[in-house]
Amino acid sequence: MKFLRFELEQSASTNIEIDEDLEIELEEHPRCNDLKDIHAGGYAYYDRHDGRLTVDIDISGEMIVPCAITLKPLSHLFNVRLNEVFSFYEPDEEDEETIYVQDEEIDLDPYIFGAILAEIPLKLIDPELTEYPKGDGWLVMSEEDYLEEKSREIDPRLAKLKDIEID
Repeated sequence: MKFLRFELEQSASTNIEIDEDLEIELEEHPRCNDLKDIHAGGYAYYDRHDGRLTVDIDISGEMIVPCAITLKPLSHLFNVRLNEVFSFYEPDEEDEETIYVQDEEIDLDPYIFGAILAEIPLKLIDPELTEYPKGDGWLVMSEEDYLEEKSREIDPRLAKLKDIEID
């Protein structure tokens, strides 16, 4: 999604409605396998006097992420808001929020992609998972099982006290 300065200056309206389906090619990513049905909807406002484009977009879609335990592909719906201010003129030093654009074109694609990547969950577990994997000398257990087993364990420093007989 790109905006050319010339087109923004020549446009009759300073308000721009955004309603687009996006195709994002996802190269290899360790926490996300695919992105589907991405839609961007919102508004942009161009201030000709300041040379600023303010963008307010809701981005929604579906991402396919691996289960943290089994690596089975899982569908995860996301919705993220992108709210940025771009300027063709170099902003003041105090204005840290504004993104300075050196070219004559504002490309929103990297910002949209970055917002989507920030929404990838750190771990997602299949809700239908009933049995955890195990192998020779190891097993995956739920947090509840771990805490229960840990509470039954005796501190090795206090284990000798078990052998003391008190009359």
